[in-house]
Amino acid sequence: MLNLIRMDFYRLKHSNAFITMLILTAATAFLHILALWYFSDVLLKGLGDSDEIIIGYGLSSLGINILGGKELGEILSFCMSGFFPIMYSVLLTGIFCGAEYKNGFLKNISGLYPSRSKLIISKFAVIGFQTFIIFTVYAVAVILFSVIFWFGNCRIDNFPQILGFIFVKMLLCFTLSALVQFFCVLTRGGALGITMGMLISCGVFGIFGTGLNIMVAMATRSTGFDIFYFTIKGMADKMKFDAPGKDMLWGILVAVVYTTLFTFFSILLMKKKEIR
Repeated sequence: MLNLIRMDFYRLKHSNAFITMLILTAATAFLHILALWYFSDVLLKGLGDSDEIIIGYGLSSLGINILGGKELGEILSFCMSGFFPIMYSVLLTGIFCGAEYKNGFLKNISGLYPSRSKLIISKFAVIGFQTFIIFTVYAVAVILFSVIFWFGNCRIDNFPQILGFIFVKMLLCFTLSALVQFFCVLTRGGALGITMGMLISCGVFGIFGTGLNIMVAMATRSTGFDIFYFTIKGMADKMKFDAPGKDMLWGILVAVVYTTLFTFFSILLMKKKEIR
């Protein structure tokens, strides 16, 4: 098992896709902070007497206090509220897992491991590592560029809360990557996994969840039901810097349940399907 994990880590480390995604992750963080700096400190400084502006982005908004320091937790939450860096992580997963079918790597080593479950578990170890690296690079880049653009006029009010928010977001991203891995095993390639991962991370399927919420509300005359509490992307969108503790715990539970299911079905498929 350890040798298999080492081989997968070696493939990841020498993958051009991995290096490319890290560069794109850092570049995206730079563009996010550049946009925030431009809107808050350049474009809108002379608009009236208000010292606070609200910038909308995706499903989130950020109030930037022009006269005071910037809270890094709020900036991180804002920058992660869209589909970055989740999209880069699932895209890399699809490329990495799909490549082993395309280049025959999986076929060549499958005979060395009678227990095919090890082939799945080793991939999950690598997926977890690359998810951690991408989120770490993104978070560090956001903090670094924030300090640079605002000349150190930044503050951290609650560092443990920032770490908790990033951890749950990263865990849900890992779960989505596990789904991409499942599609790669199902189709013996990365095309479907990449496509589904991109569509989910971009929130394309959110319209169906919204429609379901509306239908349930009309049928029950209650607005208490929210299907997004039971979906991976829905919970990832709800993970904000100031999210309630119960939402954080629920996000962890959703990630654990879905990851367990995807792992089980991936192993089952790997044992049943012929590797070619």
